[in-house]
Amino acid sequence: MSRRTATTLVAGILTVAMAATGCGDSATSPADPTPAGERPCTDIPIVAGTYKPPQQVCDATMVWSAEPGIDLYTPEATLIRATDEADLIALYAGLDYSYPGYAAALMDPTRLERYEEGEGHRTVFGTLRSHVWQIQPNANGFHAELCGLNNESAATSPGAPELSRPNNRGGYQGIDFVRTGAAVETPVTATPYAPAPDRLHWQAPTYNVFDGWTVSFETGEDPEAAARCDAWALSLFPDLPAGLGDSTPLDTPPVPQPAYPGWPAPAV
Repeated sequence: MSRRTATTLVAGILTVAMAATGCGDSATSPADPTPAGERPCTDIPIVAGTYKPPQQVCDATMVWSAEPGIDLYTPEATLIRATDEADLIALYAGLDYSYPGYAAALMDPTRLERYEEGEGHRTVFGTLRSHVWQIQPNANGFHAELCGLNNESAATSPGAPELSRPNNRGGYQGIDFVRTGAAVETPVTATPYAPAPDRLHWQAPTYNVFDGWTVSFETGEDPEAAARCDAWALSLFPDLPAGLGDSTPLDTPPVPQPAYPGWPAPAV
């Protein structure tokens, strides 16, 4: 099943130790280094200059993990991360607010229609998790399989102003990446980087990660892949119900976990 089904969007938006990369996050979040009165986000769609994420995701973070042998810093995994995050922002705030280059790279009319309908518009708080399950190279690029989980987040929307936290198992998404430029003859070495210091707000790439690629999302049912994502979700939250669980009303937004691996700070 597609990770971002319409039912999930209406019901609620989408830590494990990072065994795949040998990293993890402490249960205690560090102090927020953002100066009082300053927010690393904007109410303005993409314009010339340094990209900033929209306010709808400002108080949320992405925490990524992967299967053993998958390095989150490789060009392929970096593109996967950027695509999944750009998709979420386009769902929550609109395509005009998403990552630089994403709109031009997207070759998926169904996804564009979903963004335009705006059913997923909402403000999200807390932590969203994604897990790269598989990267399959092919003649034209590669196919990626990933899982997503939103049980450490909460959201409000124009049609549901009350803050609520979903209670779902992991959702599956397949994504196809097709190279539009010449293939790289020599594989690029993965280069870990230090994330921007403010890891308790949404981190985003400031450059066009999608240059030289097109992106399309898999549709249809895949019970085997969905079962893998269920198992991953249950490894983190053993008591999750089957199917869509009831959302839990909250009085205060959940505190986000530090973004991982995040994105580097803008060049100065």
